[in-house]
Amino acid sequence: MTTIAATPPAGRTLPPAPVPANGTPTEAQILDSADRCDQCSARAYVRATFASSDLLFCGHHFTKAEQRIRSTAKAVLDERSYILPARTTGTGATSA
Repeated sequence: MTTIAATPPAGRTLPPAPVPANGTPTEAQILDSADRCDQCSARAYVRATFASSDLLFCGHHFTKAEQRIRSTAKAVLDERSYILPARTTGTGATSA
């Protein structure tokens, strides 16, 4: 097995390592802006590792199928915490 030493961009910390269903953590791999959702090509924030391959998901598509994915995946790397929450302006409108 090859170990990848990941260095996060400035201002980011390494996410927790993906935790397989058996509860044993594996190595962390940072997702970056080049990683795209396999369903809609938006930026991927989640990597699900299955027996045959990895799938990448945007926050929306992972949220839609999270329970099913977590029950069948060997490991899930969830970086949705890096998605910025919508900010409220003084008028009550939101902006990103």
